[in-house]
Amino acid sequence: MLAAYAVAVLVAAGSGLGSRRWLVAGRVFAAGSALFTLALLAMPASQDAPLFGLGLPLVAAAFAVLPFARGEVLRPRLRTMGLLSVAAALRLAAAPLPWMGPVGAAIAIGIAGGAWLALLEFVDGEPAGRLLDGWIEIDEGPAAWIDGAVLPGLFLAALGIAMQVDAAPAFGVASVVLLASAARRSDALRDALAVSTWAAAMVATWLTTRTVPTLAAASLAWASVLVVWLGLWLPTPSWGWTSRISLTGAGLWALSLVSMRPPYEFLPFTTPESAAAFAVAAAWVAALYSARTDADQMSRVSAKVGLVAFAFLWGHQELVHAVSPSISSLLLIGYYAVTSVGFVGWGRARRSAGLRRVGLGLGIVAALLAVRGAWNLPSAGARIVAYLVVSGFLLGIAWWYRQPAVIDAQPVLPFPAR
Repeated sequence: MLAAYAVAVLVAAGSGLGSRRWLVAGRVFAAGSALFTLALLAMPASQDAPLFGLGLPLVAAAFAVLPFARGEVLRPRLRTMGLLSVAAALRLAAAPLPWMGPVGAAIAIGIAGGAWLALLEFVDGEPAGRLLDGWIEIDEGPAAWIDGAVLPGLFLAALGIAMQVDAAPAFGVASVVLLASAARRSDALRDALAVSTWAAAMVATWLTTRTVPTLAAASLAWASVLVVWLGLWLPTPSWGWTSRISLTGAGLWALSLVSMRPPYEFLPFTTPESAAAFAVAAAWVAALYSARTDADQMSRVSAKVGLVAFAFLWGHQELVHAVSPSISSLLLIGYYAVTSVGFVGWGRARRSAGLRRVGLGLGIVAALLAVRGAWNLPSAGARIVAYLVVSGFLLGIAWWYRQPAVIDAQPVLPFPAR
């Protein structure tokens, strides 16, 4: 009875307000909607009141806002109803009704989230208006992110609370629905919905593979590459930076798995953790290959830096505890020496002082590792020879570092060419 009365009052109020920019009345409408919703949420679960509280704001949006409001008051009023529905969704997820259980609560929350995406269909092209009905001026960009990222993200959080570790199918379906909605939008709203799609896809991937950590790390990396490929079909900046975030997370996870192996009980690059790290590295390569045609230079730079950083750290972690202490020390010295030469050569080829400095720094690290390894040698003569080798390596790197790069250029004439 309370829910029916609330619908009648809100429909009458919405029809009376229409499209008028009456801020005080808009605030009263928002406060009344919140009061009715909170009253339903506070009522006993035996009366199914939380379920009515979830549906009331959406019913009010469909019958009290959309038929009457237009222009600058439409989206703020709908946004107010969406926030109230999200609050009810979180309440229902935390304490599902006994006859519904977690699955029933997740279905109800999913329907509510789908209804919100359907409401966005009717506001395409409408101005952003205020943040909420009668409160806080806001620009188009932040308004689109609230509509397409914040509210769908909160519905996704409610799904996760309701289903917990069994929410993988729900998040998978949500990612497909959000992707379809993003395909129908443009500009900032598509950008925001792309972030929601990415979040749902990553959570679904992790929940599906979480019991096998090596598979989970590799799956997250390649799910990120799939997000990059989606960007070729639905161009929007969000696909780029979100994929870099999940690729970085997958890389850190893979590196942690490599570092947690028992020390000195494995051959480098031959364990399942190494296979997971290789899959992540291949995903970075795929992301770099896809970014080669991007107009955004930051996308190409981030992919290149991510690949180089992950590959270098992976090599270090593979060798730091490989086979035995002495062999591991020798392998690390050689690794840093080779990478030092490689970075100096790369910097000279690209005429990049920064890359050359990185190579010089790696050469110093290699020398320090060699000195530490030589200090533990039992023979004084062997230690002297090791120190001489380290000194020769550092002198060679310093000499090569300071040599001027070969620059192909036309000869400078003493007089202007005619």
